[in-house]
Amino acid sequence: FEHSIGHFLHPHSNTITPDGSSDSTDAKATSASCNSNSNNDILQSKTAIDEPENNPSSPTPAINPNTVTFSHFDSNFCSQYSETLKDKKVLMYCTGGIRCVKASAMLKQRGVEDVSHLSGGIHRYVERYGSQGFYKGKVFVFDQRVALDPDAMVPSQHADTAGEEESEDMAMNDEAKDERQSTNVVGKCLECKVPCDQISGAILCTVCRDLILLCASCRSSMNEYHCERHQPWKTSYFTFLERFSADELRKQHEELKTMYDTTYVPAKEHKNVRKTLRKQMDKITARIKAL
Repeated sequence: FEHSIGHFLHPHSNTITPDGSSDSTDAKATSASCNSNSNNDILQSKTAIDEPENNPSSPTPAINPNTVTFSHFDSNFCSQYSETLKDKKVLMYCTGGIRCVKASAMLKQRGVEDVSHLSGGIHRYVERYGSQGFYKGKVFVFDQRVALDPDAMVPSQHADTAGEEESEDMAMNDEAKDERQSTNVVGKCLECKVPCDQISGAILCTVCRDLILLCASCRSSMNEYHCERHQPWKTSYFTFLERFSADELRKQHEELKTMYDTTYVPAKEHKNVRKTLRKQMDKITARIKAL
């Protein structure tokens, strides 16, 4: 989910670093497998795989592992990409840096030798550079704030220049404000695809409780929300069944049963999903009897 609201821009070879120099020593990617003093500047590094959607002109050259849980990283991502990455320079980044320490070790175990990760993760990076660095979008945080603008995470700037920013914002016209905000919006509404980065801890998938990006307009037209992974369930899986008639519930049960019998097979490979479907079908059956 973090990748959907913010990412690093691809650094061109002739691009200067945020502090104005041609070589930075502040934002470093360090080896995840040893305590070596050799550091590679992540801002001057190239993309690991040259795919059409991952070229230097792309704002999102990084490969998103698309893992549901970190335990799937080795079995899903590493098994798929390790052969392709063996002769590449691989740079990894995550929110706080912890997951990359483990993930880089997993890749090295599969024969990918040149693996580095951004020390301290995105949090450490934006604390140094704010919105002036190569990271664009919002930064995911693990508390009730959910996501913050990069500048809000720069301690000195946030404290020392608060008054200056307030005066600047008051002087700036609405059109300029909208332009500045729109250029930094990385996320898109899951439903209508308009730029969107307003995140709320209340906007969760009704199936798995994952955070979802939805614009205000789409939220107002929906009773419950489904993440991208559970879009096929959006007409048949609901937490609150009281608003449905018996016929509507029977239709939901039929759709879930079809998925159970045809989509999520063999059973051994989809044990948890099938368990979720069974529980929902039982819940629907109980509701129909109550009606």
